[in-house]
Amino acid sequence: MIAKIFISSTQYLARVDESTVSRMARNVLSLQQTLSQMTATRDMALDHATTYFQLLQLTPDKVLAGLVERGPIFSDMEYMHALQLLHRSHPDSYGPINQHLERLSNILGETGVTV
Repeated sequence: MIAKIFISSTQYLARVDESTVSRMARNVLSLQQTLSQMTATRDMALDHATTYFQLLQLTPDKVLAGLVERGPIFSDMEYMHALQLLHRSHPDSYGPINQHLERLSNILGETGVTV
């Protein structure tokens, strides 16, 4: 549940940069280590959250290319929020958000999930 909270909270970020992503990944790692010490098991869901934060260091085109290569590992909404955050963070770099969201919809539609 904690990993889902971390991932879903990114939709409320105004912008993200490399230092923000690094800080979020460190926080997840710290939490994971603390929980591991308490339970003597590793919470793999927090690894999933770290992987999601790594998406935020990519360009929208690279996110979509990875989705095509490996298939979806996150929900359609999580991909959509990641793309929207990337566009908010770099408004002049990636072109219109609608193009990337449409490509996302097409890719996920081919794999059986729709946006």
